[in-house]
Amino acid sequence: MPGSIDKELDELEARELHPTYGAEISGLDFSKPIVNSVFKRILAASAKYGVLVFRSTGIDDDGHIEFSRRCGNNLFDMGEFLPKGTKTRVSTELADLSNIDAATGKPMVPNAASAHVAKLTSYFHADLSYNPVRAKFSILKAHQLPPPGYGGNAEFTDMRTAFDELSEVEEGLKEELLAKDYVAAHSLKHLQKVGDSELFKDTDPTVFPMGKHKIVQFHEESGRKSLYLGAYIHHIDGPPEETEELAKLLEKLTKHAEQEKYRLIVGWKSPGDMILWDNRRTLTGLHRIVMHRAGPGKFAGKFIRDVRRATVLDLGN
Repeated sequence: MPGSIDKELDELEARELHPTYGAEISGLDFSKPIVNSVFKRILAASAKYGVLVFRSTGIDDDGHIEFSRRCGNNLFDMGEFLPKGTKTRVSTELADLSNIDAATGKPMVPNAASAHVAKLTSYFHADLSYNPVRAKFSILKAHQLPPPGYGGNAEFTDMRTAFDELSEVEEGLKEELLAKDYVAAHSLKHLQKVGDSELFKDTDPTVFPMGKHKIVQFHEESGRKSLYLGAYIHHIDGPPEETEELAKLLEKLTKHAEQEKYRLIVGWKSPGDMILWDNRRTLTGLHRIVMHRAGPGKFAGKFIRDVRRATVLDLGN
């Protein structure tokens, strides 16, 4: 049932999308400036639900960037990630996650070398986990979409609930993770190689920097814990003799976290739809980490899927 975010702002409503997280927000007019009191309540809704969906916002790239800066004035600049001299279709403050071939303006051929970036988004991941500084908020907006029924939806999975229910996998697993305090190494080069082993056959992920993050994330004020996983993980740190055992542990945790019951599928309805999610703890002190991916579909090579993401860095991490 829809519920008001705040009694003073009854025009804003949140329709819950999943038993544990996610809400579609209605009653917000993006054609007008969003006053601070309303924006604070948007952030409060993000804190409560973790994933927010806004329909038919009507904003352009500049409006997307402006909205994102209000979530945190430290946007990740893709210019730091792209090879020097790379020409982009959009501002480098937005990640171009489309399947558009820059040379032709048409959908990329699915197995073409240029399609490898789009491939990466098809794996469950946490944004920028391969960086020492993780992502805080991600704000993804649709510009052009495949026809209905061709897929390409946005999918999420609730890592906090997955942690709470680790006993379903194995008795004592939660206690083991807490006692050993495992750290995982996240690598962009690793996922590139997974996504296209031929294109990146000569790439050795181990010679490139990796982001190191604990598998169990803890928020002291609330005492809540969450898993922090994703396809960027190359390995779990440990002595060489435990490499095989740690690889099996990672596989076990990933399989558990990606179960259907933790998933939220957000279907795109029209250009202008926008999704905001919090990659780390929420403002209420809860710990609601989500992984996400671009869902599968029949659009590849046939129809354009043009979505762009602004990413706010978690400088407090």
